[in-house]
Amino acid sequence: MVSHAPHVTNAVLELLRPEGLGLEIAPYFDPFLPKGDEFNIFYADYISTEEIRAKAEQNPDFHDVEVPEVDFVWTPGKALIDCFPSGMCFNYAIASHVMEHVPNPIGWVCEILSVLSIGGRLALFLPDRRRNTDYFRNLTTFAELVSWWIVQPACPTPQQIVDFMGSSLDSGKVNGDYSNPQLSQKFRAYTDVDAIQTACFVARHGNYLDLHATVWEPDQFVSVFQRIVDAGLLNVEISTPILHDLEFVIVLTKHGEPRLKAPRKPEIWPPMAEQKSLSERFKGRARRYLPEWQLNALRQLRQVFRAVRRN
Repeated sequence: MVSHAPHVTNAVLELLRPEGLGLEIAPYFDPFLPKGDEFNIFYADYISTEEIRAKAEQNPDFHDVEVPEVDFVWTPGKALIDCFPSGMCFNYAIASHVMEHVPNPIGWVCEILSVLSIGGRLALFLPDRRRNTDYFRNLTTFAELVSWWIVQPACPTPQQIVDFMGSSLDSGKVNGDYSNPQLSQKFRAYTDVDAIQTACFVARHGNYLDLHATVWEPDQFVSVFQRIVDAGLLNVEISTPILHDLEFVIVLTKHGEPRLKAPRKPEIWPPMAEQKSLSERFKGRARRYLPEWQLNALRQLRQVFRAVRRN
């Protein structure tokens, strides 16, 4: 569970202005806002209340924790807007320490924004890389966010898995001191072989693996997300980060729909039989010198550009 200091809670509430209908994504055992007379809020999670309680029973740290009732289940692979009654719209939303676990953050944020009214606000609580076991990992980049937005992975990508397992520290051995460079090898949580074998398994079988798929610091988040906004993938205003010890909070205010929509997968990856016209374009020098796998990649990239132009 994540505890929030009173001054952080107050600062978030001031920016969020939780009036009207609210939504909290994956509150698990510890929702940021409680249900009751003060807040008209609903909880959505990826599994049902019964499944969360079963997980709590198996976890000695949360064995006696009261699990709040989940109002809506956001079934994996289903659009969030289709998980609510038709026409249901929210004034604000909250996701506390959720987005860093999501393989496609921009697509996920778009899903939440789709159920917010214009002017609605989304509060994102995120761990600060400088204060956790991600200390030696690479910060998430603009290019990575865009590529995941296009490919739309349902489970962590091989790159996300190898980066997480190849650079994460063992929290039980570090004791909160992440700044010592020697720790990057001495107290690694996994070996490179662990990382590669796990990435291969997930890629082959499509299993979801719960890990930090993305890595954030406050200034980097604002910089990268502003590029995402400028590129047309989101239509939001980004707040100044609210800083607190191990985490920071960003509030996104919805201004409208994004200019660009993620291309549909069938349009990006058509059967090779539909790419005959493209094949004709590569009968010259490129076809003579490039291996077949690179030619296929170029054909697929052309489909991506076509899909983006159509949208």
